[in-house]
Amino acid sequence: MVNDAGRLTKTTSVATGVKNFMEFVRKVTPPRIIYMEEGTLAGWALEICAHFGEKLIIVDPKENHWIGSSGQKNDPLDALKLALLARGGY
Repeated sequence: MVNDAGRLTKTTSVATGVKNFMEFVRKVTPPRIIYMEEGTLAGWALEICAHFGEKLIIVDPKENHWIGSSGQKNDPLDALKLALLARGGY
């Protein structure tokens, strides 16, 4: 999670499952928007978010130069970059 100042405040891994996913999502104070990279679980997450009335935006990391062409690739770093881009309205 990234705060209003753009600082990383929390990182976590969430086990795949509706209950775990929604418990994590609901820890974020509304209004909230969930961003995730396109991948094998994106369709599943979209169905879950739609069912529970949450807004999910799925992005293609290859379309974003900062994430897609980075020499350093890992999920935590990519997630932070995605959060900062979303916070900045990009």
